[in-house]
Amino acid sequence: MFRNMDVPTPGPIPRIQRITREEFARDYESQNKPVIIENQFDWEALDLFRPEWFAETFGDREFNAVVKLPVKGAPGFHVVDGSLRKVTLSEFTKMMHESENPCYIRQSAVTNFPGCEKYFNFGDLVSLNGTESIANLWIGSKNTNSSLHFDEAGGLFVQVCGRKRVKLYPPEEAKNLYAFPDNVGTSRVDPYHPDLDKYPRFAKARGLEGVVNPGEFLFIPTTWWHQLRSLDPSISINCFYGKCSTASILKVVAATGLSSWFAVARDFFWLGLLHRKYETKLLAETPTGKHFYDLVAGALKRRLGVGS
Repeated sequence: MFRNMDVPTPGPIPRIQRITREEFARDYESQNKPVIIENQFDWEALDLFRPEWFAETFGDREFNAVVKLPVKGAPGFHVVDGSLRKVTLSEFTKMMHESENPCYIRQSAVTNFPGCEKYFNFGDLVSLNGTESIANLWIGSKNTNSSLHFDEAGGLFVQVCGRKRVKLYPPEEAKNLYAFPDNVGTSRVDPYHPDLDKYPRFAKARGLEGVVNPGEFLFIPTTWWHQLRSLDPSISINCFYGKCSTASILKVVAATGLSSWFAVARDFFWLGLLHRKYETKLLAETPTGKHFYDLVAGALKRRLGVGS
């Protein structure tokens, strides 16, 4: 039985007008505080990036698109195979307006759209010098839904076309968000339709909520849990930058309990050391144990000079 009336109403995400780089760094970035900023950018992308423009400019390029994104429930319960299809961008832009199912080209590196990087610059607000940063495009229909998850990197997000509703939960709420034991960055809870019989602690989770409109900027700090839902056919740009510490991830493992410690240790050995195959879950990252194995293996190779 679902008891949504027992879930506390999220507070509003702070919303401000244009600020300087120094003010952003001092008041939000260094404080690990989310914010929506209005009227911050005058990028050409805000006028140019539309589905029709992408279809005309990159229509023959093929992308892996999620074509059957569930509307309810955590996407991480589904495997990718039944939902992924390779389509041209022309086919996809038609699909995003006509398909009965939500569809999504998610997290496609801007380098897959040659020339697009000149139409925007996250360095206008954030100093990216000396940091590892990756810019991506997200193109989808109405009702696309991400999982409730956190990213290891900080998130700079600009809504270009359409609107997205976002829910945010601070890192300390991890104990109430029921991460998958084998993938501690992804929640088993659908925050719009939570099953409090299965996940009763979610009723204690305190979060924030807001709508990001075209041209607005959203800062998602490192390890803040978030879910984004498109209210219209949508185009977004984001930039991941920096990395959180391994200790931050281990805190989430600890909050999730013994089942996560067991799953992480199992996958470190089974998927990492033994290189066993695994089913990729929808809108979920690499299993946490495999992720830790890759970190350790990479560090050893660098220390030993292997592959350099």
